[in-house]
This record gives sequence, C-alpha cells and structure tokens, in this order.
Amino acid sequence: MSNPERHEMRLQRTFPSGAQEWFCPECKRWMVLHHDSERGKTKIVVLEVGNTLAGHFGGTQGVIVTGSQVEPATEPPVEPNRGWLH
Repeated sequence: MSNPERHEMRLQRTFPSGAQEWFCPECKRWMVLHHDSERGKTKIVVLEVGNTLAGHFGGTQGVIVTGSQVEPATEPPVEPNRGWLH
C-alpha cells in the first residue's frame, strides 16, 4: 500500500470572529474553519475540494490541523448563516 500525497495547507487570513481561511497551493483546496470554544467543536466549510486523495495538514501557534473528510452533500444546500465569519 502506498502512502498518499501530503499537502501543506497555508493560513491565508484570520477573520475578526476567529475563523481561519486555509489554502493548499498544490491542489487548490480552500476552506474556512472556526473553533467554537463554548461548544468545543470546530466548524469546517470546504469551499474548493482540491485533491481528495491527498492528506492535508497545516498549523499555526503550536496547533496542527490534519485531514478533513470531504463528503458530498446529501441534501440541497440552504443559504447558510455566515455571521460567524465576520
């Protein structure tokens, strides 16, 4: 079994809400993630899938993020509440 490609995600910017925009320069994967410390959960919105076979990682300030499973939506998208981005 061969090892999957590994792509390093780069932090592009941090929104005032704390949400972070990440980008993979190799395959163009693009996503926004936001950690909700009150609920202890992280919301990930994948804007561009990129190479789904590659392992993606990235980090900042001693925190490393690895992987994000991308699955097709099972229902039609609804207009999301994007207030957490601002």
